[in-house]
Amino acid sequence: MKKAFEMLKEIKSVVISTSENGTPHSRIIDIMSNDHGLYFITLKVKPFYNQLKNNNKIAITAMNKDYAQVRIQGEITELSASEIEKVFENKKSLQELFPDKNSYNITSLFHVSKGKGEIFDLSGKEVKMKRERFAFGGETVNEAGLIITDKCIACGKCKPLCPFNAIEAGDKYSIIPKFCDECGTCYNVCPVNAIELSKGM
Repeated sequence: MKKAFEMLKEIKSVVISTSENGTPHSRIIDIMSNDHGLYFITLKVKPFYNQLKNNNKIAITAMNKDYAQVRIQGEITELSASEIEKVFENKKSLQELFPDKNSYNITSLFHVSKGKGEIFDLSGKEVKMKRERFAFGGETVNEAGLIITDKCIACGKCKPLCPFNAIEAGDKYSIIPKFCDECGTCYNVCPVNAIELSKGM
């Protein structure tokens, strides 16, 4: 989790998506982070603010220059005016954007208080692909990857076809979750239907 938050802090400008009456909305917004989580500011007159007030579930997506992606599904909480003032005091760029303290009243600070997410690293620095899932604020997350069940007969058809070398041989073959892209290649070649699809995040 900490690694993901640090990545978002470094990237700074991320995509945040909301949903309103079944219609998705996305925009680029600057994100802030500290030991307590992720924060962002918006103006109370914007449609974005109304979307957040009507539905506190959001999605965040960002990618750095090395093609490592962070995605988060979470819930947000609106914070108090005093907490907004603290953020402005420690953020020079916000002071320059809103030099008049009276304008603090037109802004709102949101905290991503609960969520789950994933770092999806395609940088190729260590391996072809690596993923790492996390949860915070009391949320839970499913393990990544497809699952080889006890139906496996160890025929060996799946392992050489895996584009990400995510399959280990044995009396029953297994998939290494952090290396699995969930592409379904193994699922499609298994002769005994021993592989289950991912349950999602």
